Amino acid sequence: CMKVEKRKNIRFDDIGKVESPELCLFSGVLVDVSKQGCRVRFPTSLEIDTEMDYELKISPVRYNCTDCFLIMARPIWHSSTDDSTEIGFAILHSPSLKKYDSYVDKLLEEKQNMDSEQELLDGINID
Repeated sequence: CMKVEKRKNIRFDDIGKVESPELCLFSGVLVDVSKQGCRVRFPTSLEIDTEMDYELKISPVRYNCTDCFLIMARPIWHSSTDDSTEIGFAILHSPSLKKYDSYVDKLLEEKQNMDSEQELLDGINID
């Protein structure tokens, strides 16, 4: 069964540390990002209030991001197991929104570069 992608924006797998003390005492891990949202996995089972906005401090691993982004986000969906909770957040207007957007733009640029390199490699026939 194939999952149909209904998103308007491309999501990029990425990794980083996400801190949101009001949501969880432990840091979470960034799973993927897009211009409109992100998915975060926390290492414990959590009760999520989808009516509340949370401040997320995202520290991406790539691009030597010494900067972190402070973004406001609202949980749209979540799924929990005994030892973890994954949350899909919608990004709201935030102090670091421009920085976050340019970070997602870099991921897009990187993906396009990788795709075009792959096309070059695919075009080379080795007999």
